[in-house]
Amino acid sequence: MAENDAIKFVDDKMNLNRQQDSNWLQVIEECPTRALQFDSKYYNLPEIMQEITKDEAFFKYGGGVTLSGGEPLFQHEFALAILKACKQKNLHTAIETSLFVKREVLAKILPYVDEFYTDLKIFDNDWHKKCTNVDNQVIKDNLKFLLQTDKKDCVIVRTPLIPTLTATKENIGQISRFISSCYDKVKYELLNYNPLAKAKYSYLDKKYYFTENPKLYSNAQLQFFYDIAKQNGIKNLIIE
Repeated sequence: MAENDAIKFVDDKMNLNRQQDSNWLQVIEECPTRALQFDSKYYNLPEIMQEITKDEAFFKYGGGVTLSGGEPLFQHEFALAILKACKQKNLHTAIETSLFVKREVLAKILPYVDEFYTDLKIFDNDWHKKCTNVDNQVIKDNLKFLLQTDKKDCVIVRTPLIPTLTATKENIGQISRFISSCYDKVKYELLNYNPLAKAKYSYLDKKYYFTENPKLYSNAQLQFFYDIAKQNGIKNLIIE
């Protein structure tokens, strides 16, 4: 069915070699049962704006458009085009980004974004590099830049609380001190651990980090991290 060994059966389970340089459109077309399908679709700007305007009736009640991902700024030219088109229609815009982008990209989209949601997961550069294989200095530099623009009150910094990785007293303290030094009224949100993520790893043929999946943090455990953030300079802590 597939060329270049893009698909193999391992232990009676279909395994996709996503690193294989294969014609995936052809692979899918040749799947006899149509069980193999893309879960996404290519759009041009008119097509994506047509999809967006289907919800126009809701926008007048405070809704808007959020670019998310993955990382939407990996396709920054298309993201910018969407944001510009949305502002031409006077739509509220938001973006979820890691800020792992060039400064000039961030500067270009800045006038067209009404709200930023950005994660700062790990403060220590060495630990960040060990966990992600990339340096985090560009993230911190971009965040500092963003928190010193006239959009600083439209930025929400978030840290997902992942046991042993991000949910430590030292990490939350370092992040809190850093972002509050950039802007003393910065908005900060600590997100509870999501145990449902484990199910997605098997779909991607990847091994989950935890042998035993941790549970959600209790209210008392969350309060411990909230207190750390407040003790280290956070005045505007978002608690859901």
